[in-house]
Amino acid sequence: MLEYDSEGKVDFIEIPEVLKETFNCLLMGIDVFNTKAEDLVEKIDEIAEYDRNQSDGYTYFFPSLGLSLWRSDIFKEEC
Repeated sequence: MLEYDSEGKVDFIEIPEVLKETFNCLLMGIDVFNTKAEDLVEKIDEIAEYDRNQSDGYTYFFPSLGLSLWRSDIFKEEC
């Protein structure tokens, strides 16, 4: 999904996981859809910190990159 600003420039890009079979989504060499969520956040956080005040375990916002990551579930190991 693409959204444009009033000048016709791209303002927002959403890449759904269903495209992972046909579209290789890389961020600075990191495979976004084939990296475990916790590892992905950790790797990107080393490049640019995510806003810990806006994170709820489902959504991570990296303000300096203008990047948000979202996942529908949080998987927890059973004790």
